[in-house]
Amino acid sequence: MSDLPFHKRVPTRVRGLLLLGMGLVISYFAIWRPLTAVERGDSEVWLSHAGIGLGSILTVFGAAFVLIGPGFERLLESGKPDPKNLSFGSILFIAPFVLLSAGVYIWVRMRLTQMGFEF
Repeated sequence: MSDLPFHKRVPTRVRGLLLLGMGLVISYFAIWRPLTAVERGDSEVWLSHAGIGLGSILTVFGAAFVLIGPGFERLLESGKPDPKNLSFGSILFIAPFVLLSAGVYIWVRMRLTQMGFEF
């Protein structure tokens, strides 16, 4: 086994495919299945905040890694937030991912409400 870390041994686009696959699987269980369960007339629906957020973020990250490749990896390295010193730039880096997760969650809740499901 090589002493190199995983992200150095596996090409960027392959890691992107892994992230994309994980994101799609999580999104299937956290987004698609609840929506189809309500359409089928199920009385109870399982809705995961973390699943919706993680599924959407992993799907977007995976797609970016596959489409952009090493350039996206360099972009992530240059904008890496420092957890000990949260600067304005770090907040601008993190904010789109938080907004994406919240937006997808709100959309799922609105869609379920339109389909007649009550929370």
